Amino acid sequence: MQNGWFRVLGSGHTSLTRTISSWNKFANLKDMLLIADDNIGGFFALNGGFLPFDIGRIFYLAPDALEWESLEMLY
Repeated sequence: MQNGWFRVLGSGHTSLTRTISSWNKFANLKDMLLIADDNIGGFFALNGGFLPFDIGRIFYLAPDALEWESLEMLY
């Protein structure tokens, strides 16, 4: 947690009780694994084939654009 701005799912922080499995079950994204979110409503996910490019890379879904953008980094 970065002063409440960035939350890593399953991090074990006492104030974050959400788990990776519960959020991914709720999101129901095939071949994409949610791994974090931010305070403005964005989501970070690992592309497991959901998008046909940059498989294995981290993507960000900004609440204003609503398009997955590659962060060009591995998990």
